[in-house]
Amino acid sequence: MAPYTKWRLWVRVWPRLGYGPVTITDYTGKLARSLLAKCSRLVEAVLEAPMGIPKPVSVSPLYRAAGGRVEALYPGSNGAGRVEYPTIHPGELLHFYLGLGPGLGDELEAILSCLERGVDVDFSMHTLTVRLEKAEHIATYDPEQGPLVKLGEAEAVRIIFASPTLPVNPWKPRSKWKRLLPTPSYLLAVNALEATGGDARRALEVLQAAEKTLSPSPAIHETVKIRYYLHDGTLLPALTGYAKLHVEEADQEDLETTEHLLSHALVMGMGSSRAAGFGIIVVRIER
Repeated sequence: MAPYTKWRLWVRVWPRLGYGPVTITDYTGKLARSLLAKCSRLVEAVLEAPMGIPKPVSVSPLYRAAGGRVEALYPGSNGAGRVEYPTIHPGELLHFYLGLGPGLGDELEAILSCLERGVDVDFSMHTLTVRLEKAEHIATYDPEQGPLVKLGEAEAVRIIFASPTLPVNPWKPRSKWKRLLPTPSYLLAVNALEATGGDARRALEVLQAAEKTLSPSPAIHETVKIRYYLHDGTLLPALTGYAKLHVEEADQEDLETTEHLLSHALVMGMGSSRAAGFGIIVVRIER
């Protein structure tokens, strides 16, 4: 199987008209998705494909890095009712993440070349010009070369939700109800389905290994937060914060299976709608 790769793309953003800050009124993962669709016909076809096997592409919302702090830029609310709308200053340096899976790795060069020339995108009531400044390789996960995440000496694994994350009920993946449960099987359901080539029965077996290996911390309900993001004018809930999962004594096969699932999630994200800017994570091992 071809490897999965994760990149951080640094871009500058300008409005085509006007000189002041741009108020962001929609989820910026949609902006990143539009950039990919404009730069690669193959990626566009994958993005527009009907639902089925998880798409081998992931993006994030835009981020601002300043003063040692990284902020995800999207309108949202903590549930109190007031929506916070971030702004972007003309020419400001921002970044987003890109994950490419099997069949799409060869598209990276075309995507970067396209973004270097500058791409115009209609977003948030503006026409924005986005130009690439630099691309950083973050990680490569090749299932045949072993996992990136190692749990052998770990006491716990901390999963930081770097963008809003939408867990999936593996027994009812098409449910209209969002079950925002930070359990191993819900968090890793999409990764298991992709890793097994869409074999739902096999994916459930793989998830059993994760459930036997990882146990949520009792404090998980304090560290995982519900934040509402604005998408097409509607406030919708997702997970933010972080989930601490303790590593149980497990047999070697279950341990390695879980390591591969976490490695896949580290590069490609977890949960649903990864190709629309959700589910970007950071994994930290606690010993």
